Formats: sequence, C-alpha cells, structure tokens
Amino acid sequence: MLPNGVLVVRPHRTAAHVSSFLSSSAGPDSPPFRRAHELMREWDCRTSIMPLQRVSYRFTIRLPVGRRDAYRWATDYREDDFKIMGFRGGRKVERLANGLILLTDSFDADPFERNAGRRTTKVKLVHLFPERWAWTATHVAGPARFSQFLYQLRPSGSRSCVLEFRGNQVERVRLTPTAATLRRRAQELRREDSRLWHRLSRGLAKSLRG
Repeated sequence: MLPNGVLVVRPHRTAAHVSSFLSSSAGPDSPPFRRAHELMREWDCRTSIMPLQRVSYRFTIRLPVGRRDAYRWATDYREDDFKIMGFRGGRKVERLANGLILLTDSFDADPFERNAGRRTTKVKLVHLFPERWAWTATHVAGPARFSQFLYQLRPSGSRSCVLEFRGNQVERVRLTPTAATLRRRAQELRREDSRLWHRLSRGLAKSLRG
C-alpha cells in the first residue's frame, strides 16, 4: 500500500483467486461466468502492476414505500432495469442460486464512467440477505473491478423506509491522490449515486401506483 489510500495490486494473482472462486462455485465452463473470465484475462493483458485507489462514501435516502415492498422492488433485477433508470444499456440477469445473482451490464456510452461516451461491460455478483433487509453488489470484471456496494433498508413508519448506502469505489489512478482529491472524488460519487436513487425512488412510487 502506498500513502493516501493508493493500492498496488498484482492483477495476475488477484484474478486467479477470483477465477478460482467462480470456477468452484459453478464450474469453469459455466455460461454465467465465461464472460467474467474473459474480461479478467483481457484486463490482465493490459497491465501487470496496476495502481488503484479506493474511495469510500455513504448516504441515506427515504423511499416512499414500506420496507418489504422496497426490498422486493430493489432486488427484483430485470433486463429492462436501465430503461427504468433512464439510461441506454443492456443487462443480463442470471440467478445462480438462492440469493445469488450475476449481472452483466453493457453500455455503448457508459453514463457511470468519468470519461463520457466510453463503451464498457461490467460484471457484478449480487448477494441477497433478506433476513437483514440488505444486499451487496461486487464488481468481478470491468473498469470498476473490486468495487463493492452495500445496501440496507431501515424502517421508517408503515409507508416508508430509509435506504442506507455505502460505496467502496475502486478505480485506476495515474497520480498518487491526496486527501483533498479523495475527498472531492467521494463527494462526486455521493452526488451521482444519490441523484440516481432519487430517480429510482420516483420510479418506485410510480410503479406501485400503477
């Protein structure tokens, strides 16, 4: 680890660990993981030692429905999710086991990337914890690889609940970040993701009214 939150990762080792986990979970030839393995190999070919920075941030947002309805809606992943969000993109949803979902998201112009218009494919592994009203999404391939996002719903009356969001964004950096640049990046990510969830909140209210 370098100062100011910079990590240096040897991707060929880390990719092997993730690949081994995926293979043991569903077999090396399992269709749900083939694309993830391909993306890992492509990523490893591009660099042998890659500097990463981890940016942690959090926020809360009130959702206009009870916790049970909000959890069911938020974790019911579908291929038209991006249409609901107002983005152009494709999503493949594969339910691997009870409480375990693999998402493959593809964009011709990724709205979540810092470089506008970038074509990307992201593979995320989602774990559901309904007994805790929680779920996690971990990027296993793509530009945000190693990033993890944690979600938990807290009660707030019978007709609303509060989403607690914690993000741990991992991304490539060219220069060693400072405390100020990390803080500024955390503010950017918090603003972007909270804005997205405000949009989703309106979509949630609309879908239940319909």
